[in-house]
Amino acid sequence: MLGDIYEEIVEYTKTHLKNEEVLLEKCGYSDTAIHKMVHSKLTKQVLDKQKEINDGKSLISMDVMNFLKSWLIDHIQNTDKKYSAFLISKGIK
Repeated sequence: MLGDIYEEIVEYTKTHLKNEEVLLEKCGYSDTAIHKMVHSKLTKQVLDKQKEINDGKSLISMDVMNFLKSWLIDHIQNTDKKYSAFLISKGIK
């Protein structure tokens, strides 16, 4: 069950981050490249952990799930807040 949830979180994360990057580029956000690097780092961490799990080198645990939850919450509340005013000024809510 946790494996399925982890898989869904991985897919959601990749889709969400890609859509966010497209929106930032479309609106001309000046720090898009930096934001993409942050996304790339997260994606690598998530995919590395997924590979460890799939290879039997790691187990899905609540620690792993809490890492994902914490990272996403921190990303949304801190990193994403940096561009929210910019997008609102472009008419995007």
